Amino acid sequence: MIATLDITNSYISIGCMERGREIFLERISTNLKKTDLEYAVDLLQTFAIHRMEISDIEGCVLSCVVPALTAVISASVLRVFGTEPYIVSAENQDLVPVRLEQPSQLGSNLLADAAGALLLCPPPVIFADFGTATSFGIIGPDGSYRGGVILPGVHSALNALLGSTAQIPNVRPDAFPTSLGRDSQESLTGGMIYGNAGMADRIIELCEEELGEKTRRIMTGRHASLIVPYMKHEVIFDEYLALKGLSRLWYARKGGR
Repeated sequence: MIATLDITNSYISIGCMERGREIFLERISTNLKKTDLEYAVDLLQTFAIHRMEISDIEGCVLSCVVPALTAVISASVLRVFGTEPYIVSAENQDLVPVRLEQPSQLGSNLLADAAGALLLCPPPVIFADFGTATSFGIIGPDGSYRGGVILPGVHSALNALLGSTAQIPNVRPDAFPTSLGRDSQESLTGGMIYGNAGMADRIIELCEEELGEKTRRIMTGRHASLIVPYMKHEVIFDEYLALKGLSRLWYARKGGR
């Protein structure tokens, strides 16, 4: 079994995996002020809650899009598991060919999503990760990462709006959306849900037009569950796609696929 960590600006997903099969999947908040000891405690408590023995973990693989936390989390992993983590990048893996002009610019979380997407279905695939940013990735028919689209995330855009206006109230993202909002809160909810669903549908269409063929589509990320029910395209929803991809990248590096 291995530990998988997907570190984003808003949260850290923690998994215990065995060749793509999840033993448990959890999430904690990202905090730039925490020390490696504090994160080590978080890891220990998470594994303890699930009654997992640390000695059963043979290694750890992580993706991180918060450079300030890479060394901190790596140190916490060393404290807990007694081994350095495998930090995923486009350059140190060969499972997913990256057909970009500058592969080093590809976020490791998107690389993990791509590996997870190819675990769930054959290419071509479009995936979208609804996190702090909403990021779309396109995997071509040959299984290579071709490119993507990045835009402000669901809550990032909403928080920017709330911070720039005086009379708009807080919105309940779990409220039922309507296109005929009878007050500011309903109008915001409808705009957030339907706006993001419509955006996702249109980007899928544009990507498929440019790719020249239909694809399978996978939606992931903390906010995806809010959007997916209102999309018109048929999609697969997997909240922890990156953790499954990290597991696959780990085992591929060890000689398996």
